[in-house]
Amino acid sequence: MRHREFLLTTGMCLFLSAAMGLVACGDDSGTGPDASADITALPDVRRDSQALEGGADATPLEHNIGVGCSESSECLSDSPVCIMWDTTEKRGICSMECTPDNPSTPFAVEDNCPSGFVCGEFSYSTDTYYYCLKTCTPSIEENPCPESSGQTCSPASSAFVSMGETVCWYGACKSHRDCPVFSAIECTEDARCTEELGSESFCLSGYCAFAGNCTPGGICGAHSHGRAEAKIGDPCASDLDCTNQGFCFGEADGYPNGYCASGYCDTGLAGFECPAEATCHRLFYGGVCHKRCDQAVAGDCRGVDADKGGDYECYAWDNLTIADRPISEAAICTVVANESCDGLGGDLDCTVLGSAGSLTNMVCRDRLSGEVLDDSKDPLGYCLDDSASGDFPVDVDAGTPEAGTPEAGVDAGAGTPEAGVDAGVEAGTPEAGTPEAG
Repeated sequence: MRHREFLLTTGMCLFLSAAMGLVACGDDSGTGPDASADITALPDVRRDSQALEGGADATPLEHNIGVGCSESSECLSDSPVCIMWDTTEKRGICSMECTPDNPSTPFAVEDNCPSGFVCGEFSYSTDTYYYCLKTCTPSIEENPCPESSGQTCSPASSAFVSMGETVCWYGACKSHRDCPVFSAIECTEDARCTEELGSESFCLSGYCAFAGNCTPGGICGAHSHGRAEAKIGDPCASDLDCTNQGFCFGEADGYPNGYCASGYCDTGLAGFECPAEATCHRLFYGGVCHKRCDQAVAGDCRGVDADKGGDYECYAWDNLTIADRPISEAAICTVVANESCDGLGGDLDCTVLGSAGSLTNMVCRDRLSGEVLDDSKDPLGYCLDDSASGDFPVDVDAGTPEAGTPEAGVDAGAGTPEAGVDAGVEAGTPEAGTPEAG
């Protein structure tokens, strides 16, 4: 399991398109939300045999876009398609095909969805589909989405809309168990969990978990199972090692030794603000709090003995903007695996992620040895500076890897699920545009 709702795409393919979801860049397939945290939110675009056919010039009659359905016969004539977000339970919403707005033509509106709806993009490896989705404002106090849809207004739903609007798409949590807080203990049945963690725990997706906090808005909120002394950026084996508002990005997601984070910091929702030691990283849909760091101070990124060179780096994402907004408010400590030398797009290279006046020399390097590469946009290189997070796995002089050291960011067989987020989860790409130097 993964925090699909927040994750950046490996290799930084997220910069290729403002609206493209992770499935367009990776290999996830479309299986609908199951209100238990492991969700891939792509619709079943195979039309029901009862779907009505009509051309682009058909006169609009009436619609029930966003209303729950199990087959297209339940949809009205101007929203004739039932797109499935849970194929197992056969749960979907009525919608219509649409034309997305083109960000490159600011004085023209191509989006042909009715008022209160927006054209959403669903990308598969073979094709891309566009359907109208209901716009909404995330809330923890009430769910603005139609009850029949079973969905909520997740802050991360901007992944489907080029202009960064939030929409009703992700599955809403219905009970506190829909917001699981995972431990690192593996299981196949509840008995294993109750023996290790007590009667309130249960087995879910192969790991013992506790029920979190499902808010009235259908969004998972702060729970009570974290560590009071935990901080953003701390190493972690599970959600239990992080704050009550946070979760653990694990080894399976390319975060060596785990990384405590918390989400929805870019939404204005009360209780989701970043703590003092962190700032909001806006390349994650809805925003994810990352640890602040100072590039002028060697080792200020994590300072974790178990980290190796090429694991984590302090990046000046505050140098870059998307849609005239800084990607972060300060330099942040984050995993190197996302920052390939060719991933920034356009003419940008690794040097833009270095702070002004910094002597740490942020350039394109070999991730295993730290050696500077000749090509500043080498697709096999990563943005790294002189202040490594630890000894590099490869000793350049000896020419051999350190014994027992896996390549940084590669799943070495550990890895726990990351939970504590909504019942609807999908990977993150930037909300709009390509990063620009600030």
